[in-house]
Amino acid sequence: MDFWITGEGVTQAASLASYTAIHFPRQLSRVRLKRIPFWGKGIAHQGGAIREKSPGHYWVEIAHDDPKIKESYGWYPAADIAGMESKLDQLSAMWDVEGCINGDSPTRRKADIGKREDEDKMAGRGIGNKPYPYDPNHGNPKVRSIQPLYLGLTDQRAETAVIDEIRAFAAAYKKQSGGRWSYRLDSFGEANCHTFIWRMLHDCQLIDLELLNADIDPHFDKLRGLVLKEAAKGAVFGGPGVIVATTTSTARRLIKPDYVDQLVAHTTMTRDELKRRNWL
Repeated sequence: MDFWITGEGVTQAASLASYTAIHFPRQLSRVRLKRIPFWGKGIAHQGGAIREKSPGHYWVEIAHDDPKIKESYGWYPAADIAGMESKLDQLSAMWDVEGCINGDSPTRRKADIGKREDEDKMAGRGIGNKPYPYDPNHGNPKVRSIQPLYLGLTDQRAETAVIDEIRAFAAAYKKQSGGRWSYRLDSFGEANCHTFIWRMLHDCQLIDLELLNADIDPHFDKLRGLVLKEAAKGAVFGGPGVIVATTTSTARRLIKPDYVDQLVAHTTMTRDELKRRNWL
């Protein structure tokens, strides 16, 4: 049943606003999803395909009235994998290492000692940091994609309540994820900055309209059900764990968690509704 406020003293504008609030997706004003994809096929404002020299990253930023206040959340390996001298160690670590919010680990903090404020630091500040935790990529000008997040149809939560849910999700994520970080050839069994964001979207009931846009990041092909050939991936990457991977990662790749289909459905429904109303 439609909930449309009418009656004596109610203007047409107020009546329409009440209907819109109930039946239309609502964009959050303070929350932004940010991405530096390792590989992008067609990001228009960057001139098309691009490959980053350093590992990509996804994180969520929360804006405050004071622009000097940082608050953001992302999932990192506790060790600096890119800084390891041995390629063998790098490959082994990519398969499974300790993870942490915002790169806030003793190893990364130690590496920041002596660096100037204008230098890139490896560690942000994790859960419990005052006034807020923040990702080391917070405000990074190299960001390739900045997306507002939406609340779905009929979702009447206040933005402050949504932000509190994001904070609670991040605070609980180490326990929820088992405290591990991994990249497993784009399988569903991995746990990294991509899956951190996808779980956040699901658990906090948020919608990213670009979730299925593989031009931003081919990782999205996984969510769209487009599966890369395991044999080809294994031949390229090799390294420790690949023998095990040949028997296990195919299953991890194909068995989608429940949240994947829900994310795809909510994104598709929201985009369709916005297009139908010429809001997109």
